Amino acid sequence: MKVSKRVKTVGVLIISSLLISGCARPGTKIKEAGGFVGFVFEKIDDNSDGFVDKDEYMAFANKRFEKFDDNGDGNVTLSEFNQSRFAEFAPGMAQDIFTSYDLNQDGVVTKVEMLQKEETNFAEMTGAHTEKVTKNEMIAFFKKERFSILDSNSDGCISLEEYQNSKSPFER
Repeated sequence: MKVSKRVKTVGVLIISSLLISGCARPGTKIKEAGGFVGFVFEKIDDNSDGFVDKDEYMAFANKRFEKFDDNGDGNVTLSEFNQSRFAEFAPGMAQDIFTSYDLNQDGVVTKVEMLQKEETNFAEMTGAHTEKVTKNEMIAFFKKERFSILDSNSDGCISLEEYQNSKSPFER
């Protein structure tokens, strides 16, 4: 099949405009936001004031729960959680995150449990100084949380084995 010069030119123009706009560069927006947590921070910050307040954070947590709860029964099982995009990107951490949400350790995460855990996370991010979180505070909190998850034997160090066991396939 022969393609006309006009069709080729239009195709080149479309691809070029996508590249220039950033739409065709995977990860560009994430890098510009300061990494994945920075990107999420910008999504949570509804009013774009550079801070995330508790209402914005909890609204985001509510939306996440709804996404995790595939069948809409008000509970998230490990199987449902493992089907989420979060588990897709961080499979080695999914079990630990699920366990941290499952406050009564019954194998099911309720909305109340997840929101209670997220409320605790928000309080830890803000500390005693404010009711709002900056991007840097959120990034620092999640780095610390990721470290504690990676350090599976809690010795204060992450061994190569611990690191390899928790890496997502996208990081390998």
